[in-house]
Amino acid sequence: MRAYLDSKVGAVVNPALGTSFDTVEEAYEFYNLYSWETGFGVRYAKSRLNVHRKKCMQEFVCACATRMIH
Repeated sequence: MRAYLDSKVGAVVNPALGTSFDTVEEAYEFYNLYSWETGFGVRYAKSRLNVHRKKCMQEFVCACATRMIH
C-alpha cells in the first residue's frame, strides 16, 4: 500500500505468488479489495482441513467461476 500512496497510480494491492496471511478472513479481504479494484468479484471455493480438523487451505475464485467436472 505504501507504493500506492507514493505514486497514486495502479492498484492499491498487488497479489504475488507465495503471499501468506494470518487468517482466512484477512486473505479474503485482500483478494476482495483487489478484485473490486480490477472489476470482478471473488467467492470462497474449496477448503481443506488438517488432521486436527482445522482449516489449513482455502481457495478463492472469481465469483463467476463454475465448478470443474473431473
